[in-house]
Amino acid sequence: MTTLDWVISGQNVSGDAQYSISATSNPFALPFNNASLTLVDQGTSDARWTFQTVLQKVVIPDASITADGSTARCYYNSSMLVGELFTKRAPDLRTGSGNDQWWPNAVQITQTANNKPDCWKMVNGEDTERVDISGVGSGDCSCDYADFEGGG
Repeated sequence: MTTLDWVISGQNVSGDAQYSISATSNPFALPFNNASLTLVDQGTSDARWTFQTVLQKVVIPDASITADGSTARCYYNSSMLVGELFTKRAPDLRTGSGNDQWWPNAVQITQTANNKPDCWKMVNGEDTERVDISGVGSGDCSCDYADFEGGG
């Protein structure tokens, strides 16, 4: 289970309400601020607020990728985060304590990195030397999150 802790903010600009979404300052969260929300398919059962933003995804690989078995940290510097917050579609996989302020409808989030990361050997929590990953294959890496069946 993944918990996405985000905040939606609004402002009135020339009589039009404009909304944005940001991650909270949480060390486990995907870091982004003030991504514009756009309402699409208004008036249909698929009406939803959408956003997209580029962010840096940091990963500590489970398996060692260094010559000496040290821990490494990898940075995907151009990850794309795309979100859809549905306004009418009900979630059917939602679990939780009930104390949180959930988005009341279905949510679908996709995070995609289409480049190799920059990886560094870590010593005492600090990046010390670049790790050569030139022999690693290429291709898209994506994570999908949804709280409804068939969501990704």
